Amino acid sequence: MSKVLGIILALGVVLGGGGYLLVKEAYASTPADPLFPVQEIADDVQRALTFDEVAEVELEQEILARRQDQVDRMVNREDVTAEQLEEALKMMAQQREKVMTKLEAAEQNVVRNQNETGESAVQGSLEKVREDYDKTLDEQLETVGEGQAKYGSVDPEIVDEIVQEATERGRSIPSGLGGSNDSNGSNGSGGDSGSNGGSENGNN
Repeated sequence: MSKVLGIILALGVVLGGGGYLLVKEAYASTPADPLFPVQEIADDVQRALTFDEVAEVELEQEILARRQDQVDRMVNREDVTAEQLEEALKMMAQQREKVMTKLEAAEQNVVRNQNETGESAVQGSLEKVREDYDKTLDEQLETVGEGQAKYGSVDPEIVDEIVQEATERGRSIPSGLGGSNDSNGSNGSGGDSGSNGGSENGNN
């Protein structure tokens, strides 16, 4: 939250008092609201002002957690359409990819430098991001399930993607949550890879 308030204040200084209120309202919006693009711009500004590698990973995870909260609120609103929810879920999937790309790159750098510095606070910070990511992933599974229950269906590709990722990371899949073909998930190559990935994560 401190990072969010920081960028709100920074943009408020640039844009004036009205800009501060605008950005503050934008951060309370969801992808179904007109002010959401302002939030995206503010996020990009925050990215541009973040130079530390670990801080970049933490920022992307913070944005991901915010996206999850927004989608969860959208599911519980009567004025949100199935199309708007699916678009928000796609944005959330894109943000998950950003988190993992940044996180994996940072972890590789930690391993590369470990012989010189040993285990450090940096490594602990990255492990905390992984824990937060898995927690957010669990919440997203529940939210997608609620979306399916409310609208009758959610784009199978969106569902398949999050179920496959959760399976690979050894997370529990809520009962009844499935994509286009549940049988393909268990018999196809995607299902095999998910089960192997889950065991690998369990061993690490």
